[in-house]
Amino acid sequence: MGVPSIIGITATARLNDTRGRMEKKPQTHGDWKHTAQMLPFVVVVVVLTLAAPVSARNDIQSASPTPVPSRSLQFDGVNDIARTVNLPLLTQFTLEAWVRRSADSNSYQTFLSDANSSYGQAMLTLFVDGGNQSCSGAADQFAYYQLNNNQTQCSGVTATVGQWFHVAVSRDASGTRRLFVNGVLRSTQTNSAVPTDSSGVFAFGRAGDFNGEYFAGLVDEARLSNIAVYTATFTAPTSPLPVTANTVALWSLDEGTGQTIVDP
Repeated sequence: MGVPSIIGITATARLNDTRGRMEKKPQTHGDWKHTAQMLPFVVVVVVLTLAAPVSARNDIQSASPTPVPSRSLQFDGVNDIARTVNLPLLTQFTLEAWVRRSADSNSYQTFLSDANSSYGQAMLTLFVDGGNQSCSGAADQFAYYQLNNNQTQCSGVTATVGQWFHVAVSRDASGTRRLFVNGVLRSTQTNSAVPTDSSGVFAFGRAGDFNGEYFAGLVDEARLSNIAVYTATFTAPTSPLPVTANTVALWSLDEGTGQTIVDP
């Protein structure tokens, strides 16, 4: 099966040079404070260049699943982001994507999030817990975070650099939240706190509108649904994700050129 070629795919953020400095309190994901004032705006440009699917990848030696043959979006872990829209409040949801890390920063690496600029709001966040700042056990785990009740849910699965993973989190009407990696149910939390709305814009490659937690790697086939699509172990999808009646947004990230990512 072919997988997205890494060559020539970039997402570039044009940021103001003067930024507010953040300090993080140890062991608390998202608990940040300003020590300088942020500039009132950030101009973002997303640049995609063509990369054809390939039939084999010499740099991936793994029996893990791989995403559908396609293009994907690459982030440098420094200032690359792709911003979308402010999402509606969802108390039932599934957020999923294919991700592949390219470097270990030994700190939080957030690949999907709608945190606001102060990280005082965050409805949905999927991240890699670099340096085990929030999760115990396996190093650099995939994890989920929401600000309400300061809830972090850890997968116990290391986000190995250079390897593709399908990551999904769902929450059903009963309040049960589940975290999956490569289709395998890794963590279940019953009676989870209801997410609260965020004024932040949903973004790829960092923690929403917050200027930090940049992700280094690839993201592909991201979808947000307003139901719990997955409630038990499933086969990770290796075909393009469909739009259904419950799809809030779908980003296939196959544009190849231009400055826009499209929700079909």
